[in-house]
Amino acid sequence: QQPPQQPPQQPPQQPPQQPNGGGGAALPARCAAASALLNERGAYLFDDGGFGPLLLWVGRGVGAGWTQQVLGGGAELASVDPAELGERVEPARPGSVLSGRLNVVLQQLRRGRPLQQSLVVVMQGTPAEGFFVPPYLVEDRQAHGAPSYPEFLAQLSRLVLSRP
Repeated sequence: QQPPQQPPQQPPQQPPQQPNGGGGAALPARCAAASALLNERGAYLFDDGGFGPLLLWVGRGVGAGWTQQVLGGGAELASVDPAELGERVEPARPGSVLSGRLNVVLQQLRRGRPLQQSLVVVMQGTPAEGFFVPPYLVEDRQAHGAPSYPEFLAQLSRLVLSRP
């Protein structure tokens, strides 16, 4: 008789990162963003490493409970200015565990950076999405007219090597 076959093993997942030695919420591993990874039922926090604002993209299918807990509103938020929405996220909403957790993540991302990054909240399908989101989608840049990440690195390398 043959021994029963074992199910295929899943590749090991990276453990969550604890920035600056831990404390607070565990952050997932960073990844290069692409529009194909965005799900309209999700909310995604984009961070370019400290040069621009933090960006919270909220899909149109995110539940009303989530937007109420984090932003204090619902469908009417699509007409609110993205910078104003960012101000609604911080400080944490009293009594909202989700809002508190998001604020802990924002604090961890900003820790140790010389400048305080603002937070911009963009709702999917609003005009602000076309302005704020494309620069964060590094895997899609070629489609938006800007260089992809590998092209950018090649351009940077040529620029540095051409200097006397």
